[in-house]
Amino acid sequence: MGETRKSWTIVVIKHHDPDFEPIVWTDQGDSPMDVFEWSLPKHYGWDDGGLPGVDTGLPHDLMLTELYGEYMIAAAFEGALTPVPTDEEEQPEEYSEHDECERMAKELVGLGLNAENVSTGGGCWAVHIKLTDKDALYVTAWPDWAWSLEREGEQLLAGHWGTSDIKRAAKGAKRLIKGLGEIVA
Repeated sequence: MGETRKSWTIVVIKHHDPDFEPIVWTDQGDSPMDVFEWSLPKHYGWDDGGLPGVDTGLPHDLMLTELYGEYMIAAAFEGALTPVPTDEEEQPEEYSEHDECERMAKELVGLGLNAENVSTGGGCWAVHIKLTDKDALYVTAWPDWAWSLEREGEQLLAGHWGTSDIKRAAKGAKRLIKGLGEIVA
């Protein structure tokens, strides 16, 4: 019986070409060099663009620097390539300013306030809360939830809640409006 050859995954780059996408593949051989020397010309040729690059996350001491023509092994490890899970799935969904203000307006309406999402020009959005015929409170999403109290279009007071959490900022807006009512009355 013949000896079974090991499976190796190698990452190959072009020597002196930092823009070249790495070629990454798994094949069987006695060593990474064996896979490199037999598989590269056989499967990928000299002018082939290769496979999409993969970040192996290997430490520096596992990196090899054997040259073969213009190609070089950048990394090699025993076994098949296992894709590294990305953090993209765990990142919170991003919303546009319009969407954030729309969500805030719905939250404020749910708290009993007369709120609507309005364009403030230039692609910017704010939540408008009508207080009186002359007074309005505007709530904006950037950088954190901020507010601006205006009378007939002129800003009187402004502040922010220092949070990107819609529920916390909405409760803060309700408390602010309640406080303004007590002050004015």
